[in-house]
Formats: sequence, structure tokens, C-alpha cells
Amino acid sequence: MASMPMRSPQRESKLPITSANSNTKAAQQFPASAPSSSVEPRAPVPSVDQLFTTLQDLYAGRDSGQSSYSFDFTSQEYQLLQERLSEDRELGRWYQEKVRFDWEPPVSLESKGLYVLRTPSSHRRAYFVTQLKSLITRRVEALVDRRHMPEQFKIADALKNVHQRDSPNITLRTIGSLKTKNKTRPDMYQPFGTKAPDAAFYHQIGDILPTLVLEVVFSQPQKALKALAQRYIIGSMHEIGCFIGFNLPSQQDSNKIAATTLEIQSQELATVSIWRRVTRREGDLQVNSFTCNLNAAPFASTSEAVCENHLELRLSDFLPKQFSNTRSSYETKIEIPFSELREALGNAQSTPDLSEISPALALATSSESTIWDSGEEPLPEESPAPRQREFTAPEQITDRNPSSMGQDWEGQKHLRA
Repeated sequence: MASMPMRSPQRESKLPITSANSNTKAAQQFPASAPSSSVEPRAPVPSVDQLFTTLQDLYAGRDSGQSSYSFDFTSQEYQLLQERLSEDRELGRWYQEKVRFDWEPPVSLESKGLYVLRTPSSHRRAYFVTQLKSLITRRVEALVDRRHMPEQFKIADALKNVHQRDSPNITLRTIGSLKTKNKTRPDMYQPFGTKAPDAAFYHQIGDILPTLVLEVVFSQPQKALKALAQRYIIGSMHEIGCFIGFNLPSQQDSNKIAATTLEIQSQELATVSIWRRVTRREGDLQVNSFTCNLNAAPFASTSEAVCENHLELRLSDFLPKQFSNTRSSYETKIEIPFSELREALGNAQSTPDLSEISPALALATSSESTIWDSGEEPLPEESPAPRQREFTAPEQITDRNPSSMGQDWEGQKHLRA
């Protein structure tokens, strides 16, 4: 499939986003065609047309091999895309059920938001994610089946309603207020964005949003993972209580895991991090924030010290926030040895990468069955490096600032509406 330029070069990014090739055919320049006499002609919007054509190509099994496509949209252009998709029943249904995308709405009326279309990930990466989901699910099921003592019955009953679901996209409130040049717009206009985690675990009670999400990224700075954690935990108003980020080395590109040795060279380490929601008191104020409990811990090394460590999850990570503050929810642990994470990565690296798989089939299988404070701990300083885009929210966002979220905690309980 011939690719088209997907975005303007003026804007910068820190998350890896592959730009489209420039060898666009003249036939794909969307020439204005004579409309039917009974249909009002649609004003051409090149960026929307480009994305719509890309979606049609992917649906038909044609793919340029890019890992993602990015577009700068106004809110009106994003709405136009939804209208175009609703007019094509089959394409629209496929889009809703299978397509993964991220949408960060514009923060002001004069700016544009960022839309990122995620194409099917490589077989190796998808296999690694599948193994991670299996490692977590097996341990949850083991606790559900363990019913020998009264306390174990309570834990089993709490976890029996936990399930892993691969609905591709979740809706989150944007961080920051929507402003005009002169004043902040009313809170009712505050937009919602969309994120597509690699894995999500839900609880039957209040399962519109997951309680735990997981993402796999490649060679990202730790502050980019912190921004993702903030996007999920703060953007969900603490409905999402735990974010797990796997940061894998990528010496080739962010579309696949290279079939290299497990002994990671130099500073290219495969690491895992965990962020969790946290609530604290500051005088009479309740501050709802998030904190890093595991910061870039390497798990793929063969050293004995690393192999003895483990990824520790809590019962509270899988429960809705209204049930997660009990003593047993914090004391009940789910431990996954780093040696098993290393083995999962090795399995993914050694499996053949099915690059010849049909894009349509890959899309169908990749989604089988993500006062306010931005965080307490500062991250270590990192040497600056040029990157394309990063969704980094302000460092301090508190519910004492009326422009940060527009409403207090109680006023935004019904995020799912």
C-alpha cells in the first residue's frame, strides 16, 4: 500500500511514531468528484480523508508495514471521522471492535489533538503480551481455587469476578482544562480521550473501566512511562488503580522484538515498572495522586540477584477503588518471579515472526481475549535525546487548582457516562 504523509513536521513527539512514506500516488490525492444531486457535497479534509483511506486499506488486508500512523486533528475533524465511519456499517463495526488507537483531544480551542492509529503489532510482541496475561491470570485463578480457610474464602470471592478482557480502547478524561484565549470553558465541555492498553483486567463490579492495565513500550525514557501511568490512573479518576509498564530494548525499531540473545548489552535493559493510585491527607484536603512502587527494575538479566526478584501485585490492584482499601487487599500478594518474565521474553524472541501474516487476520487476532497530583517521587534525570512525541502532563496537577480538572473528586464520579 502506498503511504501518504501523515502529519506536519512542525510538531515534536517523544513517543515513537512512524511517519508515513512520501511516495504518494497521484490517484490517492483525493480529487474532488462530482457529488450526487441528492447529496450535499462534503468539504474535503485531507487528514481525515487520509486516515479513512488508511483504515479502508487495513480492513481490506493492505498494509504498508508501519507500526503506527499519527494525525493532528481538531475536535471537529475527529467528529467528522466518527461520522464517516458511522456511514460505512461494516468498516465502522470493524473499527469499533478491532482497531486500537490513542486520541488526545486538543487542550485549547486554537490547537489540535493527536490521533495515533496502532496497526497490528508483530507476532513476537503479541506473543510476549499473551504470556504476560497468562502469568497473571493463572495466579489469580490459583487464589480463586484456594478455599481452605475463612480468609481464603474472602479472597477467592473477591477475585472470582476478575477477568481479562481485550476490548481495544478505553475512554479517559483528559488531564488539564480546555481553555480559550480569554477564559476557561465550562467543565461540561471538558473532552475525553482514548487509550488502547496492551492488556486490561476488569472486575465485574463497575467494569466499564479496568482496574489494572499493562503496556509494552520500546526504549522509552522513564518519564514517558510515568506520563502513561498518569494518563491511565489520574485520567480514570482512580478507577484504574494499577499500571504496569514493560520497557524493552529496541535496536531496530519499535515494531518488534529482535531475536537477539537474552544477555542485554550495555544500558539496553528490559525493565518493568509499577505505578499505583494513592490518596493522602494534607490538612483538611484529600489529595488523590499516584506513586511509583517499582521503578525500572531489570528482569531479563541472567544474574542471580535479578532472578531472585519478582513482580509483586496486590489483591487491591484487581478490585474497584471502593473495595481496595481493606487490610487483606494490601496484604494478599501475587508474585511473578523475574525468571518467568525473562523466560516469557525469551520465548517471544525465539518464536518466528510471522511477517507474512495477513494484516486483516492480524487485526482480528491482536485484540483477543487502557485536589489532583501528578505523583510524589521525582524520576532520575535523564540525558536529553531527540524523540518524536510524548504525552507528558504537567508535573503538578492538584484538585486545589480549579483549572486542572474543573471539578472536585465527588463531582466527577460518573466518568463512565
